[in-house]
Amino acid sequence: MLEREAFKDEGLQRRCAQMAEARRQRRLERDMEAAAAKERVNYTMEAVEDSLSKLDAQTADKAARAHFLQAAKEARIEQQRHLARTVSLQKHVLSNSMSRIHQDPQQSSLKVQLPPGIRNNLLRPELKQLFDQADPEGTGVVTLSSMRKALGSLEGDEFCGSP
Repeated sequence: MLEREAFKDEGLQRRCAQMAEARRQRRLERDMEAAAAKERVNYTMEAVEDSLSKLDAQTADKAARAHFLQAAKEARIEQQRHLARTVSLQKHVLSNSMSRIHQDPQQSSLKVQLPPGIRNNLLRPELKQLFDQADPEGTGVVTLSSMRKALGSLEGDEFCGSP
């Protein structure tokens, strides 16, 4: 009987050892699966982080470009406003000078101020020729007497453009 008990005891110990080995094997497999899953998660996270950093860089580039375009647009608008104010003032000065001439055409001391910007934008060559002769220095100030002299020196047919 003792042998039988020893045999049973030996069988139980073998089974215990087999079960312990099986548990150790399962634990090892679970640990390996967990390590593999962790590695997959880390790889995926790195890919997502790379993707997010690229998107952040693209967003920053687009924001910088949008800021540059907005600044350029504002500068262009301000330049257009400045030009509009300048042209308006120049037209006003010219209009005032012309209205004084119309009020008293016999007065020879009247002056017309023709700013260079307006003088450069004259379309008719006859007017350009007239102002070139009346104000050869290009000062922008033309007196009525110099205008009369220039008109007198020009030939009527050539100035008026008639055949």
